Order: sequence, then C-alpha cells, then structure tokens
Amino acid sequence: MPMVLLAYTTTGQAGIPISYIPENSYYESNNIAVSTTATSLAISTINALPAEDMAVISKLGYASDYDRMLCLVLNERTRELCGEFHRWEDLSRTKTLIARAKAYNIEVAPNIQEYHNLRPIPQTFLDGVYASGKPLTATEKDAMQNPGY
Repeated sequence: MPMVLLAYTTTGQAGIPISYIPENSYYESNNIAVSTTATSLAISTINALPAEDMAVISKLGYASDYDRMLCLVLNERTRELCGEFHRWEDLSRTKTLIARAKAYNIEVAPNIQEYHNLRPIPQTFLDGVYASGKPLTATEKDAMQNPGY
C-alpha cells in the first residue's frame, strides 16, 4: 500500500491554514521576491528607506522620523535575529506589539490587548514570595500580578 502524507489542514480565520499564515512572515507578508543576490541596504537619507521597510511603515501609518526609524530598526532586527526569540521583547519594550500584531497576525488581531505588553508573573514565583515570614495571601498575590492576568 503506498504511503500517503497529509498536510496539516486545520484552518484559522479567513480559511487560512494555521500552520501557514503569510502575515506571520515579514518577507512573505510584504511580497518581497525571493533572491539570493546581495542587496544594498545603504541608507543615505531618512526619506529614502528600503521599499520593504516603507511597506511596513505605510501599513502601520508611521509619519514621524522617530517612528519611521524605530520601525526600520525593528525590521532589521527581524531580519538579523530571525528565530532567536527576541521579537516579543523588542515589540513589547518599544510599545509596538499591539499595532504590529493587529496589522500582521490575523489569529491574534481580534484578541490582543494592551495588557499583553507584559507577561504574567508565574504562579510558582508568587507562591514563593513571603512577607513578614509568611506566604502572600491570595489578595497580595493578585496585587503583585501584572494587570490583566
């Protein structure tokens, strides 16, 4: 009997398979052509940024020089540190997580909120905190937890 390989077919919003969402990939979400040739990312002026960065800047509606350059730096970190798990920290720290998630992640967009800029404090940590030699009460643990969790 021949072996049949099946692809992961569970679909997310808009019928797009969850295992493949183009908006989760910087290059695919901006329709950047695949190429193995060297590119020049020399930036001579703030008004002449690479097209792939301008696509993101335009989609997010950034107008100030500060926002445009921050976007350029975040995009470059995406290219350089892909797969190194710095992305959430970068976006959270720069307060761009919510806007980018809503613009590029259809699975998250309907549910992401401001409190997602912080992660929950692990329950095991809260359980290990003592005040005056006694474990924290449930009320004290709730007060210590990040808002929204």
